[in-house]
Amino acid sequence: MLPRKQVRKSRTNTKSYRPSSSIIKLMIDLLQYHEDVELADDQKHKEHKRYLDKQKVVILDRHIFPSMANIVFFFRYISRYPELKGVFENDIKDLLGVRRENPQEDNYGFIISDLLLSILMPGLDYYNDEKIRDKDFRLRLNQILQKAVMTKAGLHLTEMFRNVSIQHMVEDDFSRAEAWAEMLANNAGQSAAENKAPHRTIRFGTTQIREDDEWI
Repeated sequence: MLPRKQVRKSRTNTKSYRPSSSIIKLMIDLLQYHEDVELADDQKHKEHKRYLDKQKVVILDRHIFPSMANIVFFFRYISRYPELKGVFENDIKDLLGVRRENPQEDNYGFIISDLLLSILMPGLDYYNDEKIRDKDFRLRLNQILQKAVMTKAGLHLTEMFRNVSIQHMVEDDFSRAEAWAEMLANNAGQSAAENKAPHRTIRFGTTQIREDDEWI
């Protein structure tokens, strides 16, 4: 949970949340460190680097990974139990940027859009530093996203198109897009580092809400 001071209310009485000040400070300090690295005294440089490394660990352990665990658990349980969908539907719209304070300025789903674009194409909106290279793990994530899009679309094809031939034609188009995404993902390959054990991970194996529930 974000500190109370990070919660704001707008003129329309809408609560708003901002990143933790400790995360903002770390990012600024890391950028400043890389800018000053060539000018810094060697000993002071090493001490400052150790300090930033410790702060990075604190931020990851206290904020980033716990937040991801909560988000994934939240959506997995809503996905599993339809009765929870109605309880949180409007909150999810707020969370993902579907409902907006300024519909004329903020794009539909601007929060989920910002998240996905920042993950898959870092730097795209700020500088053109995206290079074609081998072992780009984001291409493999892109395939996962494309498969999810195809699965979601497939659930609605029979309602949108009564004509079976049209259904098959649309399915073929989606299949081709998925095939291209898979080809790019396979071409990216995997780096040796990706096969190593992670420093941190997220587990739900000991989480059970109902006695007859499977472990999540």
